[in-house]
Amino acid sequence: MDKIKRYFSFDNESITGTTFFIRFFAGTALVLFLESVNHSFAELIVSILLLPILIIALWLISAASYKRGSAFKWEKSLKVICSILLPFSPILSINTTGTGNYTYYAFLLVAVLFNILLLKNGNKN
Repeated sequence: MDKIKRYFSFDNESITGTTFFIRFFAGTALVLFLESVNHSFAELIVSILLLPILIIALWLISAASYKRGSAFKWEKSLKVICSILLPFSPILSINTTGTGNYTYYAFLLVAVLFNILLLKNGNKN
């Protein structure tokens, strides 16, 4: 149980870019699966029953973002900002439909933050 618990905890554990990508991908896949459900009445009931899976997916992305920020020894406030913004990335990517709306610019901001977390070297002192 402790091994599973550490995936969802917000502690100062450092994770690598590969681990961050795997956790982010798993959370995003769950969000995209839930988003693909059509919204007739029967499927709306199924969507409500699947809401805990959505919460788990967003929590996984958030915890992974916080832990990846810990690998860079960032301030706690910056790690909290990452853990708040990055779970919206899969949702923003679904709703982005051109360069004229604000969700596009929000998605670009979150995408830049994601790439920093993914590609920056956390082994530097």
